[in-house]
Amino acid sequence: MGLQFFNPVLLLNLVEVVPALVTAEATLDRISAFTTDVLGRHVIVARDRAGFVVNSRLFPFIVSAIRMFASGLVEAAEVSEGMVRGCARPRSLLRLA
Repeated sequence: MGLQFFNPVLLLNLVEVVPALVTAEATLDRISAFTTDVLGRHVIVARDRAGFVVNSRLFPFIVSAIRMFASGLVEAAEVSEGMVRGCARPRSLLRLA
């Protein structure tokens, strides 16, 4: 079983709980309850795969931001501010990368 916390941890309260193929349902329930009740985090269950749920969606955005900057379409500050202010990201994609 794995727990994937998101950075910055103090700002993002999401945790992906990742059971192994042999994890009992009772164990998944107990860890999920602990993560929610004790740690105060929102839980989503992510099956074990590359990138889990969130990072598999996030990485295409990061690659696109890098390509836009590298091709000269936009300055790094603009792509960063656009995502922070326009998409409510706590950190810019380029800084995250």
